[in-house]
Amino acid sequence: MDLEDFDREALLLIFSEEAEEGLVRMEQALVALEEQPDDSEALQTVFRVAHTLKGSAACLGFADLAEMTHGLEGVLDRLRSGQVALSREVVDALLESVDVLREMVAEALR
Repeated sequence: MDLEDFDREALLLIFSEEAEEGLVRMEQALVALEEQPDDSEALQTVFRVAHTLKGSAACLGFADLAEMTHGLEGVLDRLRSGQVALSREVVDALLESVDVLREMVAEALR
C-alpha cells in the first residue's frame, strides 16, 4: 500500500463517518419539521447537510451521489424560499431521500 492509497482510505473513512452523522442530523431535523413546519433552523440544517454531502461526494469522485444531493438542494431551496409548501408528504419524501442517500453512500464505499 503506498501513501496515496492510505490517504484515500483515510478520506473514505472520514467521509463515511461524516456522511452518517449528517444523515442522522438530517433525519432528526426532518422529524422536527414534521412537528413544527415553520422551524427554519431545522430546514437550514437539512440544507447544510445536503450541501456538505454534495461537496464531499464530488471531491471524492462520487458523481451520482453529488448529483442526487444537488437535486435535493434544489428542492430544499424552493422550500426555504416558500415556493414549495412544507407538508407531511414533502417531509415523507425527504425522509425517503435520506434512505436513498444512505444507500448511495454505502454503495460508493464498496
